[in-house]
Amino acid sequence: MPFLRRLAAAVAVLAALGILASGCSRKHLLDPPHDSPRDPLTPGAPPEPVKPGAVTVEAVAANAVTLHWTMSDSTGIGSYHVFLLGPGDPSYRVVTTTTIQRGTVSGLQTGTTYLFKVAGVNTAGLEGPQSDPVGAKPVLLSIVINGDAPFTNNLNVSVQGTASGFNQIRVAPTTDSLSRTTYTSLGGGTVGFTLTGPDGPKTLYGQFRDSNTLTESGVVSDDITLDRVAQILTVSQNTGGAVKTAGQVIHFRIQAGENGGSGTVDIGTARTGIRLFNDGTNGDSLADDNVLAVDYVVEPTFDANNAQVVGHFTDRAGNAAPLVLAAGLVTVVNAPPPVTLQSAVKQSSGRVLLQWTTSSASDFNNYRVWHASTSPVVSAASRFLVTTISTRNTNTVVDSSLVGGNSYFFMVEVVDNAGNASQSNELSTTAEPAVIVTSPRAVKPEPLPSSGRRSGGP
Repeated sequence: MPFLRRLAAAVAVLAALGILASGCSRKHLLDPPHDSPRDPLTPGAPPEPVKPGAVTVEAVAANAVTLHWTMSDSTGIGSYHVFLLGPGDPSYRVVTTTTIQRGTVSGLQTGTTYLFKVAGVNTAGLEGPQSDPVGAKPVLLSIVINGDAPFTNNLNVSVQGTASGFNQIRVAPTTDSLSRTTYTSLGGGTVGFTLTGPDGPKTLYGQFRDSNTLTESGVVSDDITLDRVAQILTVSQNTGGAVKTAGQVIHFRIQAGENGGSGTVDIGTARTGIRLFNDGTNGDSLADDNVLAVDYVVEPTFDANNAQVVGHFTDRAGNAAPLVLAAGLVTVVNAPPPVTLQSAVKQSSGRVLLQWTTSSASDFNNYRVWHASTSPVVSAASRFLVTTISTRNTNTVVDSSLVGGNSYFFMVEVVDNAGNASQSNELSTTAEPAVIVTSPRAVKPEPLPSSGRRSGGP
């Protein structure tokens, strides 16, 4: 029975190869399609990912959105795909992959609304169903300390927050302490904060939250420098004791304890608030350093006798430094501005009425009214002091010391508190002679006629 022997031999070969068995399994060597990890019947294959639960917007920044989601069963999940649909996209596209149930999508456009979906991917690379979409819009976020001032001299500052769609804020001096800080109402957009520590640069960090959805923003920051002390190192002037007059130059210099700020000097009480510069002009040699200077041109409006120069400095944070005096004293001698003699009007009996403009001298002391028979009056040997007037607004006088028929020159001097004098212009006129009044000659009255009778009888 050769056939039977051949059949028995074939059966033995098939049995040896494992093709014949007591039952049939879907997993066997001659069925390659069933080796795919997509086949749930493949021993050891990860399960197909389930659909993610609700996707929430956890944080929003100016150009990014952070999402968070849940999974009812994350067995076998190796990663997650985050999909985005923007205004110009024809369909959703994968924009980031993460291994945790949280992901941040960056590079977005501020103020533009985007839709997001999430899908789980198992360790075999099988992507599961996508989540329901969630929308989010990146917004402009910022905090500004004290209106963006670079300096403050006060520990208490104001923090203005800008974050559309958020109604709470928290502020802290470090990012680590920010997470331990309680949110407060953003209210009118500004909250207070108290700085701590020594003077110097300070950074504050801010974060926003929507109290309804608990969505948080990204972290933003702003800087300010705390500065509570100003100092003057030196103040100097270069007169060397020489007397200065109008038009001459005095170089003043303040060396401060820091760059920037503003400075002035006083020449005693005679001239105060002389501005110094820190821009490389007006006698300042280098801009924006800690040295302020000026080449001051002496004005003709004041005098100073051995006056002390006082330096003032206010730094960029608004702190006023203690006053510092310059070495040496300053003397300024200026004649007061002259007045104008406006008229010299002849009056009867040798008198002349004089009138002049009112003095503008800041240190006015008196007027001196002069006349002389020759010009110039100031040097005439015959000059005569008519009167001295100490009231500034009295600017008329009658010179009654003249001789009728003679010609005179008139001049008014202005004298300041230091005794300096300036002369007006001159006017001249001839005094009227005095009028001599004579009594009329007496006339002897004629005797009245006699009224007696003739002698003799009736």
